Amino acid sequence: QRLRVAKKKQTRRNLTPVAQIQPKARQLRYENPRSARAEEGILRLLMLDGSLVKQTQGLEPGQFSAPVLGKIYQVLLEHLKQGRPLQLGTLEGELEGGEIALLADILGQPTALENGAKAMADYRAVLETERMKQQTTTDEAVLLAARETYRKKKSI
Repeated sequence: QRLRVAKKKQTRRNLTPVAQIQPKARQLRYENPRSARAEEGILRLLMLDGSLVKQTQGLEPGQFSAPVLGKIYQVLLEHLKQGRPLQLGTLEGELEGGEIALLADILGQPTALENGAKAMADYRAVLETERMKQQTTTDEAVLLAARETYRKKKSI
């Protein structure tokens, strides 16, 4: 009976993708999983290829939906500005244990660097769209924001 209950619980967990995206530490939970997923992608690309920092111009840590991801982003930017290497070992003094564990989980996800510039642009577009959704309150404004985003993608 315990085995059946555990199997049912695991199946329920597998069927909720939002729960799978959330960090293991409860205090680091994301309010906006879609935006947080894009923010994780930006951090992963920066850790793997520091030259992509040029594409993050204008993106501030305060614009991140998850404060912990904004803090990690700020630390990465400082390291890149100072020319220091981006490795988990060099970040330990500036980030707490839970933040390092979260960054390690983020880096453990598969990424293809061949399309790193395109992926970075896509992540930035997701952040912009989510920010527009947060700022608008009416359904019409949300539809207008989505239409503008679609137009920008089609014209590129």
